[in-house]
Amino acid sequence: MTLFGVSALLAGVTSFFMGIFVYLNGQNEKVNRTWLGVTFSVTIWGFGSFIATHPSNIGFSMLFWKLTYIGVIYVPVFFFHFVCVFLKIDRSKFIKFLYLLASFYLVSYLFFDDTFLGGINTIFEGLHWCGYPGPIFITFYVSFYLGLNLYSFYLLFKKLKSSSGIEKTQLFYLIIGSAIGWIGSEGCFAGVWNIPIYPLSNFLTAIYPIILGYAIVRHQLLEIDVIIKKTLIYSVLITIITLLYFLMVYAIERLSSVYIGYHSPLLSVAIITFFILIFTPLKNRIQHIIDKYFFRGSIDQIDAEKRLLESELERSERLKSLATLASGMAHEIKNPLTSIKTFSEFVKTKGGDPEFKEKFEKIVPQEIDKITNIVNQLLDYSKTDRTRLTECNIHDILDYVLELHNNELMRRGIRLQKAYGAQNPNITCDANKLKQAFINLVLNAIEAMGENGVLTVGTEGADHLVVMVKDTGPGISPANIPHLFDPFFTTKDSGTGLGLFVTHQIISSNGGKISVSSEEGKGTEFKVEF
Repeated sequence: MTLFGVSALLAGVTSFFMGIFVYLNGQNEKVNRTWLGVTFSVTIWGFGSFIATHPSNIGFSMLFWKLTYIGVIYVPVFFFHFVCVFLKIDRSKFIKFLYLLASFYLVSYLFFDDTFLGGINTIFEGLHWCGYPGPIFITFYVSFYLGLNLYSFYLLFKKLKSSSGIEKTQLFYLIIGSAIGWIGSEGCFAGVWNIPIYPLSNFLTAIYPIILGYAIVRHQLLEIDVIIKKTLIYSVLITIITLLYFLMVYAIERLSSVYIGYHSPLLSVAIITFFILIFTPLKNRIQHIIDKYFFRGSIDQIDAEKRLLESELERSERLKSLATLASGMAHEIKNPLTSIKTFSEFVKTKGGDPEFKEKFEKIVPQEIDKITNIVNQLLDYSKTDRTRLTECNIHDILDYVLELHNNELMRRGIRLQKAYGAQNPNITCDANKLKQAFINLVLNAIEAMGENGVLTVGTEGADHLVVMVKDTGPGISPANIPHLFDPFFTTKDSGTGLGLFVTHQIISSNGGKISVSSEEGKGTEFKVEF
């Protein structure tokens, strides 16, 4: 095994694990699938290079180099495709053209050797390299490979300049990790041009998945929310470290044999035994370093930090809902206050009137109780931190929420339609938290319609309960629908991107699930199932 073989194998292993991990954490997400294309292309390159450069049979090497270049040729196209999806840039026609162009290069290499890469070039430690550059490779492919990569990084840097907060951090790590991977792979072109630079830079290609793994764990890159002890990533890191360790032992033993000149099997066994004995304490030390500097804390600490963050997000969103609640309640308080004020103004002139006195003693306490009840509800709502499950009637909750928005609906000229068809509207839930969730949904619908729309709130179902909140607004772009419940995703100029995320959390914590369907120009419908 050569040093290049070790680097290629590591690149293949780390890319493979990264691709599988990202895909399993978002199989339906286009951005995850395109990233899987990038990592699998690198995986093909890594494993193929490891095999192709090793055997002494030139025909065998040529066969595996051809298979390897399936990955090499498509890597920049997959990467550009991923960048466009990640940045939400529509380049669909250009991307289709790039895939066709890459296929043309691949056909040229597979069936017309002299036009792309011809023959096998033996370099360095007897490595069987991929061949001699032909006219298509020199004239077109190198420009295609480098130009497309540079354009991809240009788009990432452009977005980085205009971004802020967690999005900027995610882009920073994506750029750094990807750049290290690309710089590492560029060194492998030296062999094609017969430049005597040993491709040790390929070790960098094995590092980029580790950097991006850090960004996923710490900064939710690719919108992957990770609790390490509940995923494979921690085990994968330890596996990679173990693999690196034993490959390093092998490389040291091999280099010592070549340059020092010893050929004692007994000494080789002694060296390997020594490294095996120190492996466990070394692994524990590496784990400690990873916890402290890579994850910035132990698994339990990260778990606690995530729970605290979720709690803060929910509390922040509750305060926003509280403002809506207070606005609606202020309108409700005005009516009883008006009655009390009217009675108080007539106390001096009609205080001795038995009929006035009877009305006063009956109505004023009722109005005071109404105000007290409203204020208590407001206080109870604002203090709710823990889930309190009780038997609730969903229709009562919806009526309560709609009553709060009644003033705003009339002001905007929005018509309200109630369609309560559920045979059994009773569920076990936290009423206050569900009020917050439906306040968010109704408020979003109102803001989406602007004026003169129709808001439909309904229920249905016998075995299970379904709540629908439908508006006649402009609808939601199909590209945005998969991200509606992602934290910090918003299409509003002044939005925080937390409303629907917290709504999703609340619905889930109450044993329900929420979905959305929308058609541009016709409106949006949210469905909540219990």
